[in-house]
Amino acid sequence: MQNKQTCENGYGMGYPEYAKIAEINGKQLWIGSLKATQDKNFLINNKIGAIVNVCGGQIKPASPVNVLNLIDLEDLDVSAAPMNKNNLKHVEKAFSAGRMGAAYIQSSFQKGHNVLVNCAAGINRSAFTIAMFLVLHQGYSADNAIKTVRIGNSSRVPNTLCNKTFIKIIGLASDKLKNKTG
Repeated sequence: MQNKQTCENGYGMGYPEYAKIAEINGKQLWIGSLKATQDKNFLINNKIGAIVNVCGGQIKPASPVNVLNLIDLEDLDVSAAPMNKNNLKHVEKAFSAGRMGAAYIQSSFQKGHNVLVNCAAGINRSAFTIAMFLVLHQGYSADNAIKTVRIGNSSRVPNTLCNKTFIKIIGLASDKLKNKTG
């Protein structure tokens, strides 16, 4: 069931706080804004047992759940510079954080938890982390992972995962995986 409350995260977009992206082996994967972490009814009703926070800083969820705070993505958002050799540190940092978030989602699923991935608005950093999980742990191609996240979040936000650097990094992760297995 989609939440009809709207974001008041400074972006003034008026979108719902969260959306279910996928159900994998009976476990639910959700995307949301920072406010979703404070919605006790949402967390309890959807049995959220783990949160990947890519908003920056520490969060205190409204319900007791396991939290991974990935602050390495906090400075990489829509305004991220183009991917080139001058920005390799940022790209490597984002790739590493995406891999860590993806591994945490996988581990949480294996423990039987439903997972919420949040950033400030639930548009780019959280979508990037989910797409990395789909590529690295579910065998999705980059295109299918991006499409899955965009479709799943389309009822909330029309411009999900518009950060071109994140899209390129997802492609690199997919290519690395293909080269490893191929």
